[in-house]
Amino acid sequence: MARKISIEVDLGQRGVEKTDVAVFLDEKLIENYWDYSYNDLPNLAKELKTKYPDAELQTYCLGEDCAGKSHRWEIEI
Repeated sequence: MARKISIEVDLGQRGVEKTDVAVFLDEKLIENYWDYSYNDLPNLAKELKTKYPDAELQTYCLGEDCAGKSHRWEIEI
């Protein structure tokens, strides 16, 4: 079975200036990054692909709309 890496980017109240990022390997939390730059996500993905070459990589954003409803959507990096 292929391993799965999930990067979850919490946009929170600060939008894309700074984000909180959680990295999961097979649904187990392996890293947290606080106040991480959204623009650095491609570098993080590249680092993870190098470290875990056999793993499938998925990236999701988490955020709320103006009505306070939470959303989770997949992004390509």
